[in-house]
Amino acid sequence: MKELNKRDDLLTKPLWVALISIGASAISYGIILLFVDVPDPRIGWVLSLSIPAFVAPSITFIIRRYVVMIKKQNQELEELNALNKKLFSLISHDVRSPIASLKSLIEPLRTGQISLDEVQPLLDHLDAQTDELLTFLNELLVWSKDQLDPEDQKEGLFRIAPAIQRTIRLFDEHRKDKKIKLELGTIDLQAYGQAETFSFVFRNLYQNALKFTQSGGQVTVHAAIENGHCLVHIADSGPGMSEESMHKVLNPAEHYSTLGSNGERGTGLGISSSINYLRDHRGELRVKSEQGKGTTFTVVLPIAAA
Repeated sequence: MKELNKRDDLLTKPLWVALISIGASAISYGIILLFVDVPDPRIGWVLSLSIPAFVAPSITFIIRRYVVMIKKQNQELEELNALNKKLFSLISHDVRSPIASLKSLIEPLRTGQISLDEVQPLLDHLDAQTDELLTFLNELLVWSKDQLDPEDQKEGLFRIAPAIQRTIRLFDEHRKDKKIKLELGTIDLQAYGQAETFSFVFRNLYQNALKFTQSGGQVTVHAAIENGHCLVHIADSGPGMSEESMHKVLNPAEHYSTLGSNGERGTGLGISSSINYLRDHRGELRVKSEQGKGTTFTVVLPIAAA
């Protein structure tokens, strides 16, 4: 049964309500006796004390159950409404950049900026990008379904490499447009949790790394096993963050967001949601940064069940 707040708990305690009812009934009957001559007041006293003692607790118990049920329903509605808003925001946040990458591939074809010899390789690349986007959308839909039905979420051992490689391919055009060098280290490791959640988290962190890295900069991705956990590091050579900014980033209630190196906008929802999802799977998000020297985000997940 859901716990009530102090006020509701006090107002719906059967014993407390019974005592108040008995007291009120006794006072009322006493006042009546002051103005009305009753032949045998003892009968009235018995009735005025016994009826509230028996009736009040039963009625209070029923009311208490209904109050608990209504509060639980209200909380579930609030959580569902918040989840719906978050899902729509996150889906729009995640889909925007891959579609922009596809548009950057289509634009040269539309405007005739490339020769016939260059058309086929571009079409092949466009086809591969479309496949990656479809895979990504399918993952996102599965993940969204799991968020709507948390009890149906399935955890287990999964390889982190496929999600990392898919994300890198998905944003490859954007990376090349900004002339950012990618250094990919060891990623052939396993973690315990939900693969879709890891994919979502890594995608947001990698996208942010590209967003804040200047043209000609570098993004580094590598993983390691430490103290029974899989650590995935995403480092960029961007402007870095102050201590205050790092605290804001790690506060999921902040939705902290700033413009990227090319003026790219964000909602701040990706990082805050990533923190919450990692916590749900016994993981965490760490950040190290120094102004002028870049930022490193680290995804921490267990490598075995609890």
